[in-house]
Amino acid sequence: GTKLIKYHPHGSGKVVIPEGVTTIDYGAFDDCDQITELIIPEGVTDLPPFALREAKKLHTLRLPNSMQHIGYNCLEHCYHLYYVTMPSHMIVGMDAFPNRLIVLHNFLRDKQAGLLAKLTGKI
Repeated sequence: GTKLIKYHPHGSGKVVIPEGVTTIDYGAFDDCDQITELIIPEGVTDLPPFALREAKKLHTLRLPNSMQHIGYNCLEHCYHLYYVTMPSHMIVGMDAFPNRLIVLHNFLRDKQAGLLAKLTGKI
């Protein structure tokens, strides 16, 4: 497969990673603060630490059924993140989501391939 090393930091709006990409590098979307939605293709199994750090306008993240793990601090400072679609078998690293957000872990009980987990900024 293909490895996404770095996404252009001035990219904005909805970003769809092309089919065929199977690896996303550490910090690949670092400082991409204009991205609002990110769709990751089937075949990608891991979002490494800090992969989406500082994607401050990101509000929607769609992860494929193949996703196995989100690394620690992967979404650091993504305070507008509101919707995440993720498979129920996925492992979420420590502080993968912004500190002020609560991830509704009810998705772990759902055995469907993916579901919509709503995140909220209230503690």
